[in-house]
Amino acid sequence: MTGGCDGHGRHEPQVYFASSYAAAWFKIAVQDRLASLPLHYKWEVVEPGDSQGSAKLRASLSAAADRWSLKLIQQDVLAIGDELRRQAESLRAERRNRFKHRSMLAGAERLQHDFAALCEWMGGLL
Repeated sequence: MTGGCDGHGRHEPQVYFASSYAAAWFKIAVQDRLASLPLHYKWEVVEPGDSQGSAKLRASLSAAADRWSLKLIQQDVLAIGDELRRQAESLRAERRNRFKHRSMLAGAERLQHDFAALCEWMGGLL
């Protein structure tokens, strides 16, 4: 992840990924692991629209929080970060075991501009 925006209390917050490959990995391997966290907003990886930018982790309003609150956004982000830190070793091991061959790099690079296809390819390897 390379940065983000908290939405300034007026817009949905979002976190930017360094690459489409990182976003696809997060969507396939990590997003489901975060589903059990008691978050205030619904966080999901969304595809880039009309080839502008890259995929991002974006929050949407939920029944638990029907308006944007910087305090709740910060609580969610800290909870996600803590969970990622707790699972870091298993996530690293899973990535190394599933994507350990240099021959896979060509497949990933070929699909880097088609996020849905990249996710489908990556999901097939898990």
